[in-house]
Amino acid sequence: MAAIRASSGALVQHLGDRYALTVHPFVPGSAGSFGPHPSSDREAVLDMLIALHRSRPVTAPRTNLRLLGRAVSA
Repeated sequence: MAAIRASSGALVQHLGDRYALTVHPFVPGSAGSFGPHPSSDREAVLDMLIALHRSRPVTAPRTNLRLLGRAVSA
């Protein structure tokens, strides 16, 4: 699943020198079985990848990322 862009357009928000944040949408469901795809699925998989790459990005809403109960250090 592609990451959600911030209001600035960035896919990654750097949080200092050591950390970065990327947001991905939650998609309910369960994982399927893994393994080689039958060759008969090739066209359907390609169609899904084409649709994914043609989709428009979504902008994540701004939020306050402070953790409650954690002391602020300067």
